[in-house]
Order: sequence, then structure tokens, then C-alpha cells
Amino acid sequence: MFFLNIHIFGKNIIENYEPRYWWTEMKHSNIIIAAKGNNLNKSIFKINYPGITFNQIIYTNNPEIVFLDIDINENVITGIVPIQIFQSGRFQQAIYFELKSRIPESSKLTNSLTKDDVIYQIIVDRFRNGNYSNDKVSEYLEGPNRQNPSAIHGGDINGITKSLDYIKSVGASCIEISPLYESNQIANSYYHDEITSHYQLDKRLGTFADLKNLSNQCKQKNIKYIQTIVLHQTSNKHWLFGSESVTGWTYAPSDRINNQIKILPESDPYSCNKDFIDQYYNKNTGLSLINQNIPIVKKFLIQNSIWWIEQLSPSALKIENTHYNSTSFLQALINDVRDEYPSISLISDINTSQNDELAYLSETYFNTHPGLNYDYPLSKALADGFSEFVSKEQSIINLHHTLAKDFNYIDPYNQIVFIDNNSTSRAFTLADKNIDQLKMMYTYWATSRGIPSLLYGSELLMEGNHRRGYGHARVDFPGGWINDKQNAFTGKSLSSEQLSFKQFLTELLSWRSSSYTIKNGKTMHYLISEDLYAVLRYDENKYIMILYNNSERLQKVNITNCTNELGEFTMGKDPIYGSIYNDLRNVIIEPKTAFIIELK
Repeated sequence: MFFLNIHIFGKNIIENYEPRYWWTEMKHSNIIIAAKGNNLNKSIFKINYPGITFNQIIYTNNPEIVFLDIDINENVITGIVPIQIFQSGRFQQAIYFELKSRIPESSKLTNSLTKDDVIYQIIVDRFRNGNYSNDKVSEYLEGPNRQNPSAIHGGDINGITKSLDYIKSVGASCIEISPLYESNQIANSYYHDEITSHYQLDKRLGTFADLKNLSNQCKQKNIKYIQTIVLHQTSNKHWLFGSESVTGWTYAPSDRINNQIKILPESDPYSCNKDFIDQYYNKNTGLSLINQNIPIVKKFLIQNSIWWIEQLSPSALKIENTHYNSTSFLQALINDVRDEYPSISLISDINTSQNDELAYLSETYFNTHPGLNYDYPLSKALADGFSEFVSKEQSIINLHHTLAKDFNYIDPYNQIVFIDNNSTSRAFTLADKNIDQLKMMYTYWATSRGIPSLLYGSELLMEGNHRRGYGHARVDFPGGWINDKQNAFTGKSLSSEQLSFKQFLTELLSWRSSSYTIKNGKTMHYLISEDLYAVLRYDENKYIMILYNNSERLQKVNITNCTNELGEFTMGKDPIYGSIYNDLRNVIIEPKTAFIIELK
């Protein structure tokens, strides 16, 4: 897109302004344009365009920053809107704001997430390099260095587009990609949550044309798309929210870091704001926590979220680190997003191990608009549930107790179930690199209520401990770069263990996709002993039991003892591999095994 800057008998005084365009026929038609430049507190702005109402200039206590408040009226036509700037009565410069037509509904990915879906979570920089020419961009401070776990590695949007067939072959129906904002930091900019511009796509990831192509390809292949947004923080180099911007827009880090807080301050009715800030910050951080209670900041962030949705038409919106946001701000954001996009799914990312805390915060944030939640309590229980290195109280007993607390949720089937994600260690690492243990974890994951989410590469036994630094868990996908020794897309040099586990997971997800009962049925569970656990998924037509033998010995189980209240069952069948069991009173389960049987 090309914007002219005309300055007749004047000078350029504007350094930056955002957004540079909006759309006609939007419900969200009251727009603020943020501008930074020289002596803007002494400037007059004029707009003369049919269908645009210029309401006011909002000055700040920073002479370099102002906001232009405009209304885009119902019958306005698309085109370029000149904004003239005057100082001391003299015309200095014109900047341009574009009005675009909205994307046709037929071109949008409007299908919301359902229990039929399986999510494939991708960290863009670490997945696949589809365009080597954008790895190093001259205007960005950090260049590529694959040897450094915390540096730019070069994965991009084109890499995801080229991999959609692979993702679908694993069994996923939806992709979730990490934040895309510009993050022009000296270091650690690969995850793009240290934002330096809210309205710029980081050029090392690609262009908006690349994103639109990805969206179109997803639509053609019937793959849904989750967009991740970051609302609570920016880089202190952000052109608008940086350390030298308007006083009070961000919180200053405290010298007191309270590591004793074990509950999220937003769910504590007696917490003070200082606890909220202390819980967020680390000393010497390059980040700024945004004060979302300031009206102009609140409006800027909500408007920016709608801008990204209109750009990409995602099926769902994930709010990264949801618990670091103001409750009143999130409620306003969700109301405005739902008003503009009624069918979009909203996802909370509340990192707590407490079911009641997750349920309370989710219900508070989403209010009358129920959303989906990443199920951190269940994930944390799964990480220890089948390990031989934890106490009995932390093993499957705790997994049973965690699921038993589903009464906290309005709808437990709105939980997104995961073993690992972008903020945890890898599943194979969590499973102590034990394949049998990992298979039990993933069997539970695929057969539990809710929507499964798989972190990229975990189907290939990728390892990584996030306690060494997030970069050690967010490792590169094998085959995503030319000359990689292993290539998951072709199968080159993958070990027999990797191929076997990937096949196991693919078959498990293929069966899940065809099982209405697993996706929609009711749940009943039984703690038969301290190392034997049974979960029954059932509806009026089918009864499927999953038994977990977490011991190192064979166990004989009388399944009829677990099903007396549901009726008499005399035989069973393995729904995946077809084995028949004619005596349910004497079913033998191998050590460290998840055993699936459809009861007849």
C-alpha cells in the first residue's frame, strides 16, 4: 500500500501514525488514529471527507503524541482520506488514511471451534522457513542465529502454508499460530509478544499478502485458524507505549518481587494492585505492563484487536496470558468483539493449576459470552499422572481428583486439553522420555472431554525443558529448514520410535474423529486402585471404556464391576485395532498401558 506525504511550504512533522486504514460498514465505526511527531500538542488537524466526522483531537501530556477521534458514517464511500496538519496557522503536512471495503462473508473463515476439532499449535519462527529472503531485514535489530535457542531462527507464514497437508495428515483440523506483531528488539524477539508496533506484521514472518494466502489455503483445505493476540504488555521500545511515552500508560516494575503469591491476584477479592504488578514483572525486564484502565489505551487495544480480526477472519481468538489483563477491560473487549463477530470463538489462556480459579476467572471475563479455556489444571495433572517418579498422591489419583472438579465449569466440554504448549516443557520430556508413559498421556488427551491441542513436533518425540529457557522447549521442527538432518515432511532419517509414535497418534486421532461418543458423550470415571484408573465415555448408543494400568505388572480387571449401574455387558472390542474380548470379567491389561474397549 502506498501513502503520499505532501508538505507544501511546510515540513514533515509526523514520525508515525496508526492505523493507516479501516473498513466501511463496520459496527465499530468510531476510530482513533494515534500519531507521533514534533510538537503535536501545538498542531491543528483538519479532515474534509464526505462521510467522515472529525470529533476531536485528544492531546496527551507527551507533546509528541495525540489521538484523532473520528466517526466513519454509514454511507461513506471507500477512498483515501487526507488529514491536514497545521502549526502556527500554517499548513505543514498531509497524511493519509484509507477506507477499504470489508472482506465478503463468503471469503471468511467463520466456523467457530467445536468438539470435533483438534488444534495444532505452532510457534511460527520455529516451525518452517518458507522464505529465506525475509530472515534478515535491515531495519530490524536482531538477525537469524539458529545456534541460539532464544534468537530468530527464520520460520515464517509461508512455511505454515506449505505444511497444511502435513498438519492435516497428523489429524489436526485447526492451526493456532503464535503472535505476529512487529517485535524490533535487540534480542529474544522470535516469539513476537514484546511488541514495538501493534499494527505492523513483523517482516521476518512475512507480509499481509502471505497471511491472506494462508487464510485462503486454510479455507480451501477446511482447516480452521486461531489468532493469538497479546494485550497486556509491550516492549519498552514501542513507539507509542515505550518508556518515554505518556506517563501512566504503563506500570513501572516494582523492586519487590513477591514470589510467595500462589493465587492469581485477579481472583483474590482482597488483593491490591501492587500484587498484580509484582506477580507479572521480573527485574530488569525490557517489557512494559499496559495500564488498560486508561480510557484511550483501552480503546486503542480493543480497536487493534478488531483490526486484526478483520484482516484475517480467524475462527477463534486466543488471548495470551489472559490473567494479566484487567477484568473490566476484557469484558469490554469481549463485548465489542462479539458484537462485530458473533460467531468467533474466544479462548482464555489462564495459567493456573486450580480448577476453581480458572472457572471463576473465565466466567468473570467472558460474562454472558461463554468462551473456551486452556485446561492448565488437567495439563499439570497429566504431566505427573503416569510418572514413576512421583508420589501416589500426585499420580493418577490426582488426575482423578482434577477431573472430579469439573463441577466448577459452566461447560467442561469447553476446555481445551493439552499436554504441552508454548509455555511448558515438551510432552516427551514431561513423560520422562518413556514411550509407554507418553502413550497413556496422549490416550487420555484424545479421549477426554473437550478439544485436544497438540504442540507442533510433539508427534515426533521432540524434547525440551522450559526451565532451561523457553527457547529450549520451542525447538525447530525437523525438516523445516534446508539441509536439516531429519525431515518430518518426507520421513527422512526419522527414527523408528518417532515413526511408530507418530503413527500411533495419527491412528488415535483418526479414530477420535469418527467417534461421536468420544467427542460428545458423557463421562464417568473409577479409581479402581492407586495404579488402576478407568474412564467411561458413553451415550445412548455406545459405551467406551479406557483403562490405565500405571503399574509395572500385568493387571486383571473385572470390567463388569465398573458398569453394573449402566447395564449388563458381556463382550467388548478394541475400536481402533479390532481385537475382540469375550469375557469382561477377566480382562488382562499390560503394564504401563492405556487399554480402550467398546462394550457390547
